[in-house]
Amino acid sequence: MQLTNLPAFQTAAEAYDNKLAGRTDLAIIVSPVSVVFLRDRTLHLGLFQNGVIDIGNAQELSEDLWNTQAPLLSNKPSIIDISALNIASFNCDQVRFEFEGDDIQDPTMSECGRFDMTPDYYGFQKTSAGIWWKRIEGEDTLILDGTSFARANPVGEFVGRVLLSEVAFDCEYDPDAKPTDHLPETLARAARTTSGMVEYAVPSLTADAIAKGFKLGLFEVIGNGLARITAKGKEVAANGTLEIE
Repeated sequence: MQLTNLPAFQTAAEAYDNKLAGRTDLAIIVSPVSVVFLRDRTLHLGLFQNGVIDIGNAQELSEDLWNTQAPLLSNKPSIIDISALNIASFNCDQVRFEFEGDDIQDPTMSECGRFDMTPDYYGFQKTSAGIWWKRIEGEDTLILDGTSFARANPVGEFVGRVLLSEVAFDCEYDPDAKPTDHLPETLARAARTTSGMVEYAVPSLTADAIAKGFKLGLFEVIGNGLARITAKGKEVAANGTLEIE
């Protein structure tokens, strides 16, 4: 791609604004690894890998930032939807909510996290598409789409997201637990997927295990809350042996 064929920053920014038309539920794929979307009525650039948008680490789009992406920019950017399913976990505590005086972390579990519940117990409503939602204080909305639990502000911007499988209940979380205890399970889970990817909440026991696995050469971290198993990790998972000093 020749840089001379690319529009100037101002022209590009105006084009992005026109394409998004004020919508916060859309993103423009501007390169193989980045997207542009609106936050606080301002264009932001976020990492985009394996179909996942890293909203939590996005930066306001500036000419300098845009220039760093110039070698990769596409002349024909495409638009995708932003949903709880295709964003990386961030601000996990933001999806907690209060119900009858209790602090709830997972709307599919009881207050203590020991028994299965349906979200309607907590006042969630279900759309025809099977997505659960609940309006909370400040007019924010909690959204449960499959196993992705997110919170959006009144203008539709996601302000937090976590996978239900990564929720560490306060009553069960042991700060003295060894991250390596969770590493074999995390390796096995990654090895079972076609992509070898693992998505996880930060902080969580899985995040601790990924950090340990990274030091051992078993995982490569490619983004906040996103990692991929290495060839060495696949071998360890296949053999079922993990030696940790």
